[in-house]
Amino acid sequence: MIVGDHMVRKGLVDLETLRKFCADASGPGVALARTAAGYVRTGVDSPMETRLRLLIVLAGLPEPEVNLLVGDEIERRKYDLSYRRSKTILEYDGRQHVERIEQWEADLERREGIDDDRWRILVFVAKDIYKSSSARTPHLRGSGG
Repeated sequence: MIVGDHMVRKGLVDLETLRKFCADASGPGVALARTAAGYVRTGVDSPMETRLRLLIVLAGLPEPEVNLLVGDEIERRKYDLSYRRSKTILEYDGRQHVERIEQWEADLERREGIDDDRWRILVFVAKDIYKSSSARTPHLRGSGG
């Protein structure tokens, strides 16, 4: 699924071609490949975003939208994963979001903009993705957070 998201993102294959190839294939592992291809999405920016989305979906929660643009006609901001109906944004922050001051400042400015739109943001880091027991609650930002 991570490789599929990456291949589609980089334009190495389009989503329909990937799914058709898996559907038409035969041999060992083809059932797994078909299942995996069903989880591949366009526009995913990173392997960790894929992992976060899959944790959500495989836990039985509704699938969030990938890279939804939020805001008005003048200023639109893109977020990793989102639920329009509940106005909830899920963001994965890798180490570069803290280590690179320009990235950190851009993230803060972009996230402050969602307060005006009354969205809530949940920020996840690597240990949220990889931890298997006693999961920590992600830091909440935005209205009510």
